[in-house]
Amino acid sequence: MPTYYLSANRNSQQVDPYLIQLRGGDILGVWSDLYPDPGVGGTYGVYGRIWRGDMGAVSPTDARINTLTEDIQHNPKGTAFANGGWAVAFESKGPSAINGTDDAWYDTYIRFYNADGTTRGPAIQITPNTQDDHYVAQMVTLSNGQALTLVARYEGAGDYDILAYRHTAAGQQVGPAVRLVDDAETFVNSITGAGYIDPSVAAQVNGTYAIAWHQETHQADGLIGYAVWTRLFRNDGVAIGPARNVAPVTYHPQETLGLDQTNGHIVARNVGGFALGWNRDQPDSLDGDVYFRLLDRFAAGQTQAVMVNSDRRAGDQYMQDIVDLGGGRTLVTYFNQIPDAIDDIFDGGQLLGRVFNAAGQAITASFMISEGAPYYEMGGGNTIINIWGQIVSTFSSEINYDDDEDVLIVQRDYVLPVQRLGAGNNSVMGSFVHDRIEGQGGNDAIWGNRGNDRLNGGLGNDTLRGGVGRDTLEGHNGNDRLFGDIGGDVLMGNGGADTLTGGQGADVFIFSRTTGADLITDFENGLDRFQIVDMSYAQVRSVIANAREVGGDTILTLGPNATIRLADTDRSEIGLSDFIF
Repeated sequence: MPTYYLSANRNSQQVDPYLIQLRGGDILGVWSDLYPDPGVGGTYGVYGRIWRGDMGAVSPTDARINTLTEDIQHNPKGTAFANGGWAVAFESKGPSAINGTDDAWYDTYIRFYNADGTTRGPAIQITPNTQDDHYVAQMVTLSNGQALTLVARYEGAGDYDILAYRHTAAGQQVGPAVRLVDDAETFVNSITGAGYIDPSVAAQVNGTYAIAWHQETHQADGLIGYAVWTRLFRNDGVAIGPARNVAPVTYHPQETLGLDQTNGHIVARNVGGFALGWNRDQPDSLDGDVYFRLLDRFAAGQTQAVMVNSDRRAGDQYMQDIVDLGGGRTLVTYFNQIPDAIDDIFDGGQLLGRVFNAAGQAITASFMISEGAPYYEMGGGNTIINIWGQIVSTFSSEINYDDDEDVLIVQRDYVLPVQRLGAGNNSVMGSFVHDRIEGQGGNDAIWGNRGNDRLNGGLGNDTLRGGVGRDTLEGHNGNDRLFGDIGGDVLMGNGGADTLTGGQGADVFIFSRTTGADLITDFENGLDRFQIVDMSYAQVRSVIANAREVGGDTILTLGPNATIRLADTDRSEIGLSDFIF
């Protein structure tokens, strides 16, 4: 569970970290930095740094995203494209790129990149130069390959509009901006000013997307406060159905007007529909809890709301992110601000996660994502799953207690609880993290997906696919088909006539003298290896000496009914170096 500094520049204040999973597997981290490059004017600038997907390497220096140099540029968000390119959006308070006007309002900009990291030109101002603030909320890639940038426009008196801007991967804007929400109201404090509506967006593969936000709500039951709303749209911004109050203001006897629901985060699920996480106020307290529920494909409530931090009640809990894990599972990440036992002041925080199943029920306890001792002033950032099935999160923290925040990135492996299938013929897809899936009777089809998975077919003629990662596949009894796919996998056919395909990577095929008549379709000499668990060195040498060629294949005989057939392999290619002892 290693932790790294996202930025190479420690002599500054870094905030607003955000991670983007690029199509090639690398990870782009972006953030706001108080002190721009030497000789450059302004204060905050937006910077980025590319990490290898497994965090094993990183670009040696930070690269500046914004081409603007005056005043403040901050709060970056981004998305990746199928062609390997990406885009980053941010807010700027400097002179307008449209007409040079330098005013007190934020505008939204976007910059596009090619797959090789070169830019497609300077940052483009996408919001008009008006006397309204335009805040970047989120970016997402739609099913048609276009980038959608969600912008919150503050119009004064606590009112916000939510706007959608679409661009191609080449940077061309597609049609005018679409106003998705008109005059979402927030409470205005005489000291701190207006609240914020925290918009979020998620795209489905069927040509639709949903947004979530919170706003001041006067409910029919008489409760007044913040509620979280959702609405579904076509890719072109045409609404499908009404806005829905999916996390209403909640009654509590200690609160006259009810408990506020805020900071909604929405994510699309690869099995269809959406999931939502948000904050709920605790009664008679400044603390909060985190809640979760599943939504259907129209962004309407599907399951009851459940408390994410039901096993972590002490302190203040604050929503960080919600992530689709595939296979019907959802990860909710949140900050647990820990109160001091002496003065009840929050001395530090931890980033925690909890996983929920396709029925909206927790299948794990809350677990640590951040590493080591609690972090002071911890917050922000987001969470992704890298191509190897690891959880990767970023957040900001004041490391040295000197008002000099840093942005951090943490990586951790996580294995989900064992999933045991019932009798019959099952078809199951694993998650994007590490799975343990066990078949029983029946002819099962099990796909591990991403992560280092362990799949066991059980009885029957099963089909197992590892997906991406270092997987272990065990056919057990029956005539099974095993596909390691991408990564260095371990394949065990066991009883029956099994067909084994390692796929990409250095794979290990495990056999015994009672294995059965197995076929390896893609043995790569010098890369893949065998292990015969019940044979000595001398016995394996005898097996090699007695190997025979049949029709361009090589057959190794392990016992009376146990053979290994190596497709398209010459007998001369097989030697003791191909075996593990």
